[in-house]
Amino acid sequence: MDKILRDKARLPLSDAWSCDIPYAFKGEEYDRYFSKDRLVGAFFETLKAMGMDPESYGNITIDTEDREKKTPRAFCAPIKVPDDVKLVIKPMGGWRDYESFFHEGGHAWHFGSTDRRLPAEYRYLGDNSVTEAFAFLFNYLVNDRLWLKRYLGFEDSGDYVRFALVNKLMFLRRYASKLVYEMKLHQAKVSPELGEVYRSTLQKALRFKHTDKHFLEDVDDGFYCAEYLRAWVFEGQLRAALVEKFGEEWFLSDKAGSYLRELWSYGQKFKADELVQTVGYIELDIEPLVQEIERGLKE
Repeated sequence: MDKILRDKARLPLSDAWSCDIPYAFKGEEYDRYFSKDRLVGAFFETLKAMGMDPESYGNITIDTEDREKKTPRAFCAPIKVPDDVKLVIKPMGGWRDYESFFHEGGHAWHFGSTDRRLPAEYRYLGDNSVTEAFAFLFNYLVNDRLWLKRYLGFEDSGDYVRFALVNKLMFLRRYASKLVYEMKLHQAKVSPELGEVYRSTLQKALRFKHTDKHFLEDVDDGFYCAEYLRAWVFEGQLRAALVEKFGEEWFLSDKAGSYLRELWSYGQKFKADELVQTVGYIELDIEPLVQEIERGLKE
């Protein structure tokens, strides 16, 4: 992070503020590899390689229309699971656009593949760590060297992958520190002193400066930050299992597609702690995620 900040914002990490981070992590030099015109096609081709024809999913509607005032950021609206799922985006191009669309695509195909015979509690409710893990699984294909080479012709992607991993690690540390702070917040009476708790907790984990002004704004409902953290852990284990079962290019295997469709069919009947046992682990374990980041940053 220190190198990225010095290169992009002319600041060492210790002098940077939270408002400097989005500027330093714009990554505009990589956007040319992520064409607006390839966005949906690359996603569809990925699904087809795993034996899933997106045209056969009449229950999933992808809205790419360029309407005035339409938000460019992708989102998934599971209106009636699994019969009516909307995936909405205003394609702009760039690596963030791809990450966002593939993330929401993971949600859409999870909800759209859920067994309609399940009770509503398992189709709509449950542990959101599960659907977020499936979203992250597709999200991080956009950072996979082999996927980038095959689908985008991005041959020498090492610098971009390291950049993406640093960005990912920053968010992991941010959400871990947010959870620490939010646990303190909900155990106390709300007072201005908690602003300093917020500032010091995030600053200790992220090493760049924070204001105390956002201590009530930067809070997720229902500890959703914990569900994101559990999703990151589960996704790391799921991807490691897919690599072990189907090889490093698991995203080209129709058997991997069948494997995922079976997991998707459960909706959110099982918690991440339970579902991880079906892919070969005893419990949620952060080690595959740590290994991925350490290995990627060394390459």
